Amino acid sequence: MRKSIEIFIIFILAFFITSNVFAGEMDIAADSLEYVENCGRINAKGNVVLNWEDKKVYADYVELASDKKIMTACGNVKVEENGSTVYADSVSYNYDDETGDIKETFTRSSAVFMRAKSMKRQGKDTFEMKNVKFSTCDCDDPHTCFRSKYGKLVLNKRVTIYNAVLYAGKIPIFYLPVVTKSLEPDKGFGLNLELKVEPGYTWSGGLSLKNIVLFSFGKTIDGDIKYDYLGKRGEGYGGKIRVSTNKIRAGVYGYWNDDLVAKKKKWTLIPMCVYKLNDLWTIRAFGDFQDVNGLHDYPSGDGLRPLSLNSKTKHSGCSGSVVMQGSRANLTIFSEHISNNDKRYGGHRTVYEELPCIRWNLWPRKTFMDIYHHPRFEFRNHYAQHSSENYFYRRTVKLGYVLTKSYILRKGLTLNPTLVVTENWYDWDKNHKNKKKFFTQYHGALNLRFRATNWMYWNVNYAYQRRTKPNCLLNIDYPADDYGIESNDVTLRNIMYLRENITVENKIKYSMLRSRSKPNPQYLPLTTELTWIPKDFITVMAKESQLMRPFKLGSFLLDLKVGELKKAFVNFTIIYQNYDDDTGKTYKNDEIKNVFGFGVWLTPKWRLDYNIRTILPVNFSGIRLNDHEIRLYRDSHCWHLGIAWKIINSAKPDQDISFKFGLKTNMPFSGKSQDNFGYDDPSYGDPSIFYPWEDKDPIGTL
Repeated sequence: MRKSIEIFIIFILAFFITSNVFAGEMDIAADSLEYVENCGRINAKGNVVLNWEDKKVYADYVELASDKKIMTACGNVKVEENGSTVYADSVSYNYDDETGDIKETFTRSSAVFMRAKSMKRQGKDTFEMKNVKFSTCDCDDPHTCFRSKYGKLVLNKRVTIYNAVLYAGKIPIFYLPVVTKSLEPDKGFGLNLELKVEPGYTWSGGLSLKNIVLFSFGKTIDGDIKYDYLGKRGEGYGGKIRVSTNKIRAGVYGYWNDDLVAKKKKWTLIPMCVYKLNDLWTIRAFGDFQDVNGLHDYPSGDGLRPLSLNSKTKHSGCSGSVVMQGSRANLTIFSEHISNNDKRYGGHRTVYEELPCIRWNLWPRKTFMDIYHHPRFEFRNHYAQHSSENYFYRRTVKLGYVLTKSYILRKGLTLNPTLVVTENWYDWDKNHKNKKKFFTQYHGALNLRFRATNWMYWNVNYAYQRRTKPNCLLNIDYPADDYGIESNDVTLRNIMYLRENITVENKIKYSMLRSRSKPNPQYLPLTTELTWIPKDFITVMAKESQLMRPFKLGSFLLDLKVGELKKAFVNFTIIYQNYDDDTGKTYKNDEIKNVFGFGVWLTPKWRLDYNIRTILPVNFSGIRLNDHEIRLYRDSHCWHLGIAWKIINSAKPDQDISFKFGLKTNMPFSGKSQDNFGYDDPSYGDPSIFYPWEDKDPIGTL
């Protein structure tokens, strides 16, 4: 029967092709086919499959009207075209002008799902949609989606909806005038969104609610917008935006908050940019602008020196650099400005400035007798507090020359001597008195490496540096407090590979520096570090520091890790630190800190983590709870939920209960929509969970 039907199909196709009814070749198969000759209509019933051009239609019933050039399909309709799939109750299509209507549709394209009351075809690949639901959830009733009265779809290219409202279930969350997304896998400027809601409660601060909307446009732009209600502690809002291409990486972070506890309103603005001109040259810029209380501690644009921002002074700063990184040399031109607003000095003032700093280094090159030489140069014009009372500009120049050679004395025994001569010039000394002076630094080092056995080797390093008197090349500055000797020490390292999975390292340093105002030569602590990895999932690390004078334990650390953090793990840590009398922390010398934690996936969707920190007296008289925390994480189809309960036992006991709720909306944001309740979040484990302005890296690594 089926074979006879196919023969009949071939006859019908030949008739239509010769009559030029169809724009292209068409193939149709069904359980039952009927051709009505007087009206030129074909009726196909039961498991209908229709192919023509790049389209494929499945339906329970299809009617082809040759006179009107209209195809009508109904009953479990499925249309495949250009990599997209449309499900519908019924389809009406004019194959002459390529227009038509689709009722009660469900469309899948590039991992995006669209539901519409109706779709009207306006051209070859363009559809007008009405009463649209737009989501990445494939459920019939999506957990999260955008809803809109009107939208436009270009198959396999782009979808755009207007006056869109984001819904979580049946609850409206927020409104956007336009939502657009590219359906091309590697192109486009589509909007991807993720919503996170984090309610919480603390005894001291009351209820709180953090709201974060994360967004991205294509693969080059992303960021977030946040509003935080912090209960009795105040409120805050802000966000960030980042741009990343092959040549430029840039971002801007801003946050404002009303801190009711400190009774201050704060804001901070942090721009960052790295621009690669070509393979050699790179430009970097960084800023940190705040009205009160420096809140961050970032490196400068090229890492020459950190911005000295802290929580007690009101600093703002910016820096920029131009870097040339070549195969034979590198050049850095760097500028930095730091200012503060201190009422003790009449308001705003500059506290540090580099304008500019220039550094040039020639990479080591081999010369005669296998000696490597390495010239380097530095110029600085820096404004700072060079002494306890004086702020002024001070220009310095350093020109250095390095010579080094490696001698293989015998198998397993290597000697590396190094000689460095540095000529220095400054226009003022640090007391802003003497002008334009030269002095020379002579530095010598001997490094001896000896492999005693195939499992142990020693490293002995001796370093000595002397400084001449001003405007002299050879006369040592003996009248100075340090006798003109800036370094004079020997360091010994012993490394043993006892087995393939056990490493032991000892290190001790003896300083022979003399000073008229400081103690005589001294030993630095002897440190011993052991690492043992009995299995791939087990790591044991122990580190001990032994003071030599007086001979006593300085510190001790024992850390045991079993498993993997993102799967299942157990962690146990013991810490002991001995403090000197001048630190004011000698009361801690009788305390041993202990940290225990574990994490496990109870089911594929539920995760439990627990951490506890305790303090144990050295006489083991009793254990005291410091704090402990329980975290529970739930991963669902379109959302994830985290619950954290933390009990703090301190002078002011407190409890924190916090929630993290995230919607997986319109494609995961940077792959972090399922972040396992903070494991990819830099604030995971931070006790200041409700203080987003203390984020250590608000923009992210550039």
